[in-house]
Amino acid sequence: MANNSSAASHRKGWYTPVDEDWLALHTEAALEPELPIIDPHQHLWEGEDDVYMLPNLLADTGAGHNITATVYIDCQSMYRADGPEHMKPVGEVEFANDVAMQCARSSPCDFFSFYVSSSDPLCVVKE
Repeated sequence: MANNSSAASHRKGWYTPVDEDWLALHTEAALEPELPIIDPHQHLWEGEDDVYMLPNLLADTGAGHNITATVYIDCQSMYRADGPEHMKPVGEVEFANDVAMQCARSSPCDFFSFYVSSSDPLCVVKE
């Protein structure tokens, strides 16, 4: 699968870089660690100065809360580099699905059990 990280370049400056030293200054225990939670907003991306991939996701979802599932939101990352323009967003769906399958082997969390995409589901019908 060919992925195009150039989509990430237009996001440059969207996010403030994570300051790990600042985050380490204080930690809080989960108030209700047994409460099942569906995290409704997850992305994965890899840009020049801006990265949030599986290790980041696992660290965030494994911080004491009972995250049972997550929802993946398309962020124009990992698009296909080749093929018809309307099919390029499918690369991100494929990438997120691969990550979810990796997680299924080692985590009780149902990562990306739902997916929100900007791709047009009717694009195949239009051809």
